[in-house]
Amino acid sequence: MVSGLAPLRTLSVIINERSGVLTDQILGAFGPKLKELELSGPISTVTLDAFEGIESYELKLAIKDTNIT
Repeated sequence: MVSGLAPLRTLSVIINERSGVLTDQILGAFGPKLKELELSGPISTVTLDAFEGIESYELKLAIKDTNIT
């Protein structure tokens, strides 16, 4: 949905995955100008490839209101 928005600088995403696993749901959301990414929702696990494709050298990542311990 946001893959065509290259100038996107801030993105806040609610992941409503029944399995609770963040895998490739946000692939394509990482444009070169993305500086802030906020993830929330009932996720409990994040896989290694979840952030594949990050082009930014500087990214502020916030994970809040999740089931991650």
